[in-house]
Amino acid sequence: MMLQASVCIYYQSRPSHTPEDLREVEATRISNLNRALFAAAGNGQAHVIPTLLSFATQQGMDWAEVITRRIIMRTIQSGNAAVLRALASADLSIINFPLGHGALPLYEATRLRKPDVVAALLELSADPLHPLGPHREMGSFHTSLLSRAALSGGYLDVVHLLQKRGADLDEVLSTSHDWTPMHFAAWRGRKDAMEFLQHSGARSDLKDSNGKRAMQVLEEHGNAR
Repeated sequence: MMLQASVCIYYQSRPSHTPEDLREVEATRISNLNRALFAAAGNGQAHVIPTLLSFATQQGMDWAEVITRRIIMRTIQSGNAAVLRALASADLSIINFPLGHGALPLYEATRLRKPDVVAALLELSADPLHPLGPHREMGSFHTSLLSRAALSGGYLDVVHLLQKRGADLDEVLSTSHDWTPMHFAAWRGRKDAMEFLQHSGARSDLKDSNGKRAMQVLEEHGNAR
């Protein structure tokens, strides 16, 4: 029964609200085993994961069939680090699983503000300096985990985690006006993040491509937010 598959809708939208309530859907065949793993990941049932993976091993299944992008994304979205560790205990390579558009799990966990998952990934040796696949160009806000974390409210725990793992506090983003994480925090008016970064060793005197320090950005933009 666990290996049987059925067609499941995994995406739907309503392009236009009509009396017929027409919907656009995307569907694929998913095994009951994958459905069970997906449910366990979403519900934070880490204790169920080893049993399901053991069953897959007994059936001679390849991990690529079992631990899919859909399950890893569900794990990250749920924010449950215990589920992630349970999956990684079977296949550590999931920390570098390509999730589409060059994103790796650490990138998605940071983008979705899941500090427990970020911490687990870093403990499992995910690289904070290379959160995207090898073919993605670095140097922009979208590729900088530290800048994302500094910009986001109530997210200093992730800034601290990334800094402990070697993220550059003074990272200069060449495609984003030469801004540093402190510039981004200033633009959003995140004085707490600016103070935290400076206390951790970040420089406050670095200038962007317009010759402005983070404090000047704060005065022009951040104080109005």
